[in-house]
Amino acid sequence: MERSWIIVNSPYSVEDASLYWLKMFRCVDEYNIILKASTEEIVRPFEWQGKVNLCIYLNDKLRKEKYVTTSKNNHIIKQHFLPDSDIANSRNQAQLTKTGKPTGYEEVDNIISEILNTLD
Repeated sequence: MERSWIIVNSPYSVEDASLYWLKMFRCVDEYNIILKASTEEIVRPFEWQGKVNLCIYLNDKLRKEKYVTTSKNNHIIKQHFLPDSDIANSRNQAQLTKTGKPTGYEEVDNIISEILNTLD
């Protein structure tokens, strides 16, 4: 299940990025990773490298299916995934398509299905 949408920033590990992700979506209360950053620059454990609309779709789907609980979905996407993107406009463009979903949404759905299958 290898994808090139997310890269883990040095000096962090995949485990660090996973813990960060769980805390970000409020799936865990404790977060014991020490963010190695100066006061002027925040270094996130991971960076989104995929298409903007697929990141938004992934976050929206996780919230809609109640895998994560947050009322600040746009804020989380902007702060942790896409700091320089117009989230609302990108979401609206995808919703105007024939399916109401972005191109490539099937791959996001498949990733979620693969993860769920490994949990069974």
